[in-house]
Parts: sequence; structure tokens; C-alpha cells
Amino acid sequence: MIDDRIWEPLLDLAPEDIDAFMWMFEGELNEWTPLQAYKHRITRRYIFLDHQGRAFDEVRPARFEEVEPRLLLEEVMGVWS
Repeated sequence: MIDDRIWEPLLDLAPEDIDAFMWMFEGELNEWTPLQAYKHRITRRYIFLDHQGRAFDEVRPARFEEVEPRLLLEEVMGVWS
């Protein structure tokens, strides 16, 4: 069995938190930008990352808004200041 999960975008953003997430699927922002979808194991929230380190929040089905990666990570993980 080939493991085709792509962890690099999340490893670049949060290597210490990698075990808190599941890789779910690869989607696309547009025809040139693949997005990796990761789901937090406890909050069940998603974070979408591209390979350039940008983060996206799904504001409506298949409609994404670029957001600051660390802030989205904290929100997805349930960590608020």
C-alpha cells in the first residue's frame, strides 16, 4: 500500500503538534494551488494549507479565505489567548 498523505505543509507550520491532526485529503484552491486538508483529532476542525505555507479557512463549502497561519492553527486547536 502506498502512503500518499502529504504532511510537509503542516510539519512546516507546527511540527510539535503533528500528532494532534489527521491528514484527510488534497483539494484545490484553484487549478494551480493544491490544498492539504488536516483535521484536528479533538476539535474536529479543519486547517487547509498550501505548499507555500499559506493557510485557508473554509468560509462556505468550497469557498476559502486566506488567513494568518498561526492564528488559524490556534483556533483549530482550541487555543485562544
